[in-house]
Amino acid sequence: MLVIHDENGLITGIQRFPETTEQTHIKCESVPVEIFVLINRIHLIDNGNGWELPSEPTIISAANALEHERVSNSIREKRDQLINLEAWRYERHARESRLGLTPTDDIGELDSYIQALADVPSQPGFPHDIAWPANPF
Repeated sequence: MLVIHDENGLITGIQRFPETTEQTHIKCESVPVEIFVLINRIHLIDNGNGWELPSEPTIISAANALEHERVSNSIREKRDQLINLEAWRYERHARESRLGLTPTDDIGELDSYIQALADVPSQPGFPHDIAWPANPF
């Protein structure tokens, strides 16, 4: 197996066959499966005699960090969507207040809900164990 890299040791690809290439590479008997998701994110190690793969625990740790980042981003996107779904309530509250009408929604409840959504990433189990706040509306 060939691990293709740039001049800085950044892994840019893995080639199983053919066993020759004009691209800069190192030959490996096998590579941890996790490395396939880390292409363009992980560097080879310069051992003084050339390049080598990082240790398998290092590769697995980097893959786990990448998965954590992916899940975290997904949760933040969901949180942002839930916040955006309530933006119209702020607009209605402001309009009703400007017109001297009794606001339809309790702005304190709305603020508490939106703040609870904003605080989701600071929950201790984030991003795998989320307690989503209940929408009071």
